[in-house]
Amino acid sequence: MSARTSSSATTRRSADVLTATTYLTRVQELAAYNEEYAKYFPANKPARTTVTVAALNAPELLVEITVTACVPD
Repeated sequence: MSARTSSSATTRRSADVLTATTYLTRVQELAAYNEEYAKYFPANKPARTTVTVAALNAPELLVEITVTACVPD
């Protein structure tokens, strides 16, 4: 499931995202991650924290992203 898929039920626009926290299991993928991140947030990028971790709860996952959004009425 992608960030766009899981957040689409509540967040309609990437501009609604205020913060993003990302956990990467492979630091060598940081450049590729940054390229993809820029596609989702081309302007007004949210505050971001990116951390490299040894593993995630599901071993097959390489990236975990948590976003906080403010959805206007």
